[in-house]
Amino acid sequence: MSVLVGFDFNGTLPTEKSGLGEWFYKRGSKEMKFLTGTYKLTTYGVINMQREKCINCGLCIEVCPRGVYVEENGEILLAHGEKCVNCSACVKQCPVKCLEILSW
Repeated sequence: MSVLVGFDFNGTLPTEKSGLGEWFYKRGSKEMKFLTGTYKLTTYGVINMQREKCINCGLCIEVCPRGVYVEENGEILLAHGEKCVNCSACVKQCPVKCLEILSW
């Protein structure tokens, strides 16, 4: 049991990026094989916010599992884009569609 606790579980949850998968993808590998099957690798995209369209409703802050957005002086800002795991929760909830995920 203590061996399992010592592992780094990045990539096992939708809110945690797997650095190993991204490392293999950048080196040309398109899939990783596991005992339970094959996992197709894709690169993570970058979240893009069109400020001019944003109505500062705050839904993105409420649904983001990683705290990518912050509110400052009544404005919603994309403050921690590097934390984004491309779950698309904010994109789906945005009423004015000012958010999108751009692939690299």
